[in-house]
Amino acid sequence: MGSARAGKRRRPGGHRSRWPDARCQRRVGSAAHRRQSTLGGRGPAREALGLGPREFLHAGPPVAWADASGPIRGALAGAMIYEGLAENFEEAGRIAAQGGISLEPCHSRSAVGPMAGVVSASMPVSVIEDEENGRRAYCTLNEGLGKVLRYGAYSPEVIDRLRWLERVLAPLLGATLRKRGPVDVRSLIAQALQMGDECHNRNRAATSLLLREITPDMLESGARSKDIVAAFRFINGNDHFFLNLSMPAGKVAADAGRDIPGSTMVVAMARNGTEFGIQVSGTGDEWFTAPAPPVKGLYFPGFGPRMPASTSVTRRSPRRPGSAVSPWPRRRPSCSSWAATCQTRWRTRCGCTRSPWPNIPSTRCQY
Repeated sequence: MGSARAGKRRRPGGHRSRWPDARCQRRVGSAAHRRQSTLGGRGPAREALGLGPREFLHAGPPVAWADASGPIRGALAGAMIYEGLAENFEEAGRIAAQGGISLEPCHSRSAVGPMAGVVSASMPVSVIEDEENGRRAYCTLNEGLGKVLRYGAYSPEVIDRLRWLERVLAPLLGATLRKRGPVDVRSLIAQALQMGDECHNRNRAATSLLLREITPDMLESGARSKDIVAAFRFINGNDHFFLNLSMPAGKVAADAGRDIPGSTMVVAMARNGTEFGIQVSGTGDEWFTAPAPPVKGLYFPGFGPRMPASTSVTRRSPRRPGSAVSPWPRRRPSCSSWAATCQTRWRTRCGCTRSPWPNIPSTRCQY
């Protein structure tokens, strides 16, 4: 009888599997294969995400201003200048240090953002929607490369570009998509992958495919010709424009696996330059964190991991209050060390040993 009963036990992936991780994987797989559409320039984050005038989102797990890395501080200062809350970095720093702003992770509002990931109330956001269950994810418009907010820059040219995105590009994209209808982002990603993109650091094919999709309706949107030309040139010259669509597309698929009791499947992985964190399906919005390892990779000429603090504002090491960017710590943990730390903290939290911890690739962090 015992062997007969054992033979009838369903394996993970069966229709009525009791294994939480199998249920989670089916949900995510199903969401990844469903049609996803971008609703485009939906409007400012104050409407789409409910952000107040002094509320700001950032990349990674929760972090306070005192513990924030250089790029996060720079991006927050730039966002405060953009919102009219401060005139310069020093004033923004004083306001933030005194608790004059509220900070939350992007994931707390179903949003994502590259690098510093800072989102403020006036920034326009794009929306990716799972058409089957109505789940949505949000992301700001990509600024391009070079001196940009997501790298921690806050000079006048950065602020001017943000205002152009808000006042010209976002309304134009909104009008274009209202005329055209939603864009099938999953289809564009599938084509771009076959053309050599990986939709993270290389987005040339995806951006070109998107521009081909929307250009005819952009021309017929009724907008001023000079705005259309400027928008076309900006997107065409910004290979990373599609990144801010592929990121929320990935989030909306991963979020389909959330809130399955007992599941250890990782549904979010993010960093803020101070800590790396994960969220797992069975523990809701709780973060499990470990110190963020320093970058191990190539640097531009003249830059390196142990540069003097005054030479760069875009390195990803923690800052001490009142200093520029702190030098790298001597201990350099590997990716496997922070993964093990997060795993240990999760097991301590829930005491679950029924299902194995998911394998986390032991590749090097890009950020």
